[in-house]
Amino acid sequence: MQNIVNPNATEKAKALLNFLSETAGKAIITGQHTQTNPMEEIDYIKSKTGKEPLLRGFEMLTYSPNINDNDASEACLTEVYENRNTMETALKWAKATGGIVTLNIMFALANLYLAARKSLTV
Repeated sequence: MQNIVNPNATEKAKALLNFLSETAGKAIITGQHTQTNPMEEIDYIKSKTGKEPLLRGFEMLTYSPNINDNDASEACLTEVYENRNTMETALKWAKATGGIVTLNIMFALANLYLAARKSLTV
């Protein structure tokens, strides 16, 4: 098992780290990223397989300071709106299923990209 950096890690956190350590190099763990909280992707997978992935990615777009309501597209604002309460949804799901949560966070990337692009010369 890997060394745990947090001496106060819960037993569940230790068990997850142990599982990931034991699986590394031996198997592939797959899951599904969800675009919005309605999670239509999960419904589709369940309708085809009868099962739900126990590794689920959640979109943190609604928490991003990069979103400006005045210049964001309607599609962007819809996605932001549909991702409200993502953290609460992820925690509730993890507690109910014992599944593994991944979070997709791109807070500063857009601004960094734009800043880099302005300074590039071709």
